[in-house]
Amino acid sequence: MLKNGVIRGDLKDSRLSARRLHSVSWALAAAPRYFASRHKPKIPSDLSEHVCLRIVSNPPQNEWSLIDAQGNVETVHVAGNFEADDSRVLADATYAGLGIGIRPEKELAAAVEAGTLVRVLPRYRFASMEVYALMSKGTSHLARVSTFLDFFSELLKKEA
Repeated sequence: MLKNGVIRGDLKDSRLSARRLHSVSWALAAAPRYFASRHKPKIPSDLSEHVCLRIVSNPPQNEWSLIDAQGNVETVHVAGNFEADDSRVLADATYAGLGIGIRPEKELAAAVEAGTLVRVLPRYRFASMEVYALMSKGTSHLARVSTFLDFFSELLKKEA
């Protein structure tokens, strides 16, 4: 039986072995209809005037840290009446025009081209999220583990 795990985010100290699979870049997006009766944010602090679609977390996700082209980080307070504990629900809410959400860059590029989303604050981005596979030490050299991880890494590159 193959027992591996996948985590997102930074890898903390662990007794497990890890292999980096992919890096996902994130940006702000909204459906065009969201801006039918609202102005588009011009600077990060304008987000405080908008419905920001947030993931339920502990502690609450009340701040977003945006990175400009020079690498400067600007942290802004965000609010809104829509939170979910499922990223698919947040994606659906973004596409439905319920607020400003965070979407993977690759998905956003395709959605902008299709006209279903617009990029918000295009001069800013979020820090990339690293995706790792975790496994028991000593299993990473096994052919079946290596084959699975190669396959999964390629799948992530296509999807994320």
